[in-house]
Amino acid sequence: MGSLCTRLVVRRVLFAVEVFSVEDSCNKSISSLHADMPLADLVKSIGHEFGLDARQRMKLMFGDQDLSESSPCTSLGKAGLGLRAWSQVAFTVLNKPFALDVVNLLGERVCHINVYDDTRLGDILSEVNEVFPESLERGWALQLVSGFEALGAERGYQTLCDLGIHSGSPPLLCLKVKLDLDCPKCASSRHSMRGVMTAATHEGWGLKWNACYYDCFCCQEAILPGLYVNACGACKGFWHKNCL
Repeated sequence: MGSLCTRLVVRRVLFAVEVFSVEDSCNKSISSLHADMPLADLVKSIGHEFGLDARQRMKLMFGDQDLSESSPCTSLGKAGLGLRAWSQVAFTVLNKPFALDVVNLLGERVCHINVYDDTRLGDILSEVNEVFPESLERGWALQLVSGFEALGAERGYQTLCDLGIHSGSPPLLCLKVKLDLDCPKCASSRHSMRGVMTAATHEGWGLKWNACYYDCFCCQEAILPGLYVNACGACKGFWHKNCL
């Protein structure tokens, strides 16, 4: 006696939503969506349609509901966010790119960098250093200055927003300063930093907070996360201030 097999084919119903850009004051349709699609895919599609950089963040609203507060894995349909065909959503870009100039003492432009408010100072220092890859003598380093405030490598973990630098801010001044601080491991002063906190510098290097375990380059004793020590950004390590 033969058996009867039944194949169940489930077809996803595709739909489109209307997306309004607050900055551009224009509406565009985002199509080929379905109820089980995660929010992250919708955000990616919106960014592509409106020409946003992958680094830009947005606040996405559906009525009075802030979709940005939902998990990126939340589904678009009734079981998740409740979007349906031709729902109207709106977005605002939270971090807009802007141009930042770095100049020398003569006011001549050293470099022109496209940045965001969450760009770290360390990233800018790296770009400026690339302009002078071989021009710094041993024991010298580049120093950025904003107004009357020196922005040393020890503050590399801070963002431009933290430092009060934004679109329309004056150019940063680039100076060459004497360090007299050589790393005991690589014997270079180019990436040496004096008097920095271990944990903050560790996180500024983009490393995990729970992996902040170091021994002094000189005495091999453990260096605790809350200590103020000297550091080398090239070697990603530390040594006590009284060890050299």
